[in-house]
Amino acid sequence: MAAKYLDPAPRNFTESPDLTADRIERAVRHGRARSAMQPFAGILDDAEMEAVAAFVLETMVHCAAPNIRYHTAANGWPEHEHRNGPAFPFVTGTLAVDAREISLNAAQRSGLDLFRRTCSICHEGTVQRAALTVAQDPRPENAAATGGAPSPNPNGGHGDHNEHEDYGRGYGHEDENPHDRIPVLTDLTPRQRAGRNLYQRACALCHAADGTGRNWIGTFLDPNPPSFTDADAATSPSDDDLRQVILGGLPNTSMPAFREVLETEQIEEIITYMRRAFLDSRP
Repeated sequence: MAAKYLDPAPRNFTESPDLTADRIERAVRHGRARSAMQPFAGILDDAEMEAVAAFVLETMVHCAAPNIRYHTAANGWPEHEHRNGPAFPFVTGTLAVDAREISLNAAQRSGLDLFRRTCSICHEGTVQRAALTVAQDPRPENAAATGGAPSPNPNGGHGDHNEHEDYGRGYGHEDENPHDRIPVLTDLTPRQRAGRNLYQRACALCHAADGTGRNWIGTFLDPNPPSFTDADAATSPSDDDLRQVILGGLPNTSMPAFREVLETEQIEEIITYMRRAFLDSRP
């Protein structure tokens, strides 16, 4: 999911026949300059890095196959096909993750719920429309305020919603990590609501739904994403600071450039929401 926003994009191992185990191990150990690939020295020991390199070389470079060994009992996935099989159509794209839930039968709705809770942290699935188009407020009574008819919500379904609902559910860890719970704000403007939807789609994967950067992926990144809610921050970033980072990314970090992904108005909507939800709400 995150790979589509990274610049440069991660290497496709299945299309890299000249890679060697030594080159893979060096990248794992030292990272890759000017990319999101961070060094794992100090996180993995020598034997673990050698094992990673050997696995990537054999299964992905030589066999040109996707990682087919991850979902094993040893990795905590016993009876994977039996337990998680209902989610497979949403992983493979046979069924779209933003399909109208009224169009799904009971088994498919159960599979979609399983996909959101268990699979979506790694598997993106297929959507029926552009992932980062401006999301309109899905409540019928507010359709006019957002410029059109109700549209699919970021959770993959349709229908009425209120301000207390979780617009960012679907990364797979919201039940375990409180930082994946979206702040409850009852007085958002239509522009802030659009920014909230975009933030939860494009930013929350690394910056967390609550803006702290302390979700599962955020705590793994080095350097960690900043906390937008940190009351001890010496200065608050200006709108122009945020605009430049979103447009151009940050060198030597995992923050990609969104210049080719988001439109100017979408960036402004995200900034408007961030200021309301995080930056201007600090103690």
